[in-house]
Amino acid sequence: MTLGLHFSLLVDELIRITMNKFIHIVSSPFSQRDYDRYGVAILQADGFDVEVWNVGKVVNRDAYEKTAHVSGRFEIETVFDTKNEFLESCRKQEKAFFFVAASYAFNSLFLFRELSRCGQTLSISVSYPDSASIKAEDMDEPKFFIRNKLKLFSKFKKISFKKISDKIILTMPPWLFGVRYADLVFSGGDKSNFSNPLIGANTRVVNIHANDYDTFLENPPRGPFNDKYAVFIDQNLPFNTDPFFTKTARVATARNYFPSLTKFFDQLEKELRMPIKIAAHPRSNFDSISEAFGGRELLQGETARLINDSSLVIAHYSYAVNFAVLYRKPLMLITTDELKASFRRSAIEATSSHFKKDPVNVDSDEAIDWKSEMMVDSGIYDQYIFNFIKKPETPERLFWQVVGEQVDNC
Repeated sequence: MTLGLHFSLLVDELIRITMNKFIHIVSSPFSQRDYDRYGVAILQADGFDVEVWNVGKVVNRDAYEKTAHVSGRFEIETVFDTKNEFLESCRKQEKAFFFVAASYAFNSLFLFRELSRCGQTLSISVSYPDSASIKAEDMDEPKFFIRNKLKLFSKFKKISFKKISDKIILTMPPWLFGVRYADLVFSGGDKSNFSNPLIGANTRVVNIHANDYDTFLENPPRGPFNDKYAVFIDQNLPFNTDPFFTKTARVATARNYFPSLTKFFDQLEKELRMPIKIAAHPRSNFDSISEAFGGRELLQGETARLINDSSLVIAHYSYAVNFAVLYRKPLMLITTDELKASFRRSAIEATSSHFKKDPVNVDSDEAIDWKSEMMVDSGIYDQYIFNFIKKPETPERLFWQVVGEQVDNC
């Protein structure tokens, strides 16, 4: 074997080894839940050297510090304190595969520009589109705000340099800002968000599925069950930390929200003769809300199992609606007077519209058609899966297993 051939084989082997470096870029505290949903253990089992680069303090320090208590503080995670620290790490990093979960926006532009300059392999996911927003544009939202001049004025007051900059960045070609298009995009259902500005003509699209489908694969449907109950998908709305990152107002207050729900739950339990269990939000404070739902059973981290075993699912606009569809459970979408007056009104109405329903206002005295709410339309559920979860031909394997296979093709 010639020296030149030896050298060529050595180079190929070095490239193969260095591409075993898999780096997640995130912009919020990295919790145990994130460790699981970002497939760290799966990728490591497939031979990848996984790291997490957290730019949360750089892109939104105030929001990061307010939610830092949820951090799992993993050894694989590096939290950058300044932009220069991130830039220096990028410049030192050998060839790697980057999966960027940070949003493409004004405050994060530096990281996309630097990854582009360094020639690293860049991937993003559009497998988790905001299904509620797909039809929200048809919900007459502009007229809703025009009818309420106070809210219209409030929207103008919130206009900032950052928001204007974000709008410009999202509508202009990324190359104008020194950013190249993503190499790979992982998509879910047919309605995946391909309007993402990082997707170009040469971006390779890998059809996969929404992450919830992993849980479904690992926990197939069971039943029938003698222990009938309904499950409410809690979104922690009065205490949710999302407003720290989105700079939006809270959509519900504890003093109004919980009495509205508990009154409705009392009615449902009486009418349908089944108890309600609460699938507590992953970031909710279990102790502080234990009595808020009228002493009902609360379980955290068990949403899929609770839905799998249930007879009825109750929700607002949570992504966990996917489980109700996958497990073929009756789905009841609810709202309150407070939520109807918030900017989340369109999300709830749009989610309901996918199922050819109107959301039930639990603060209203209107009679509820319980028989209709307990029905499952298989055709509508099939279409929802196709639109928002997965296409029929996508692989029946875990999300991160499919992602890992694609690294070898880069």
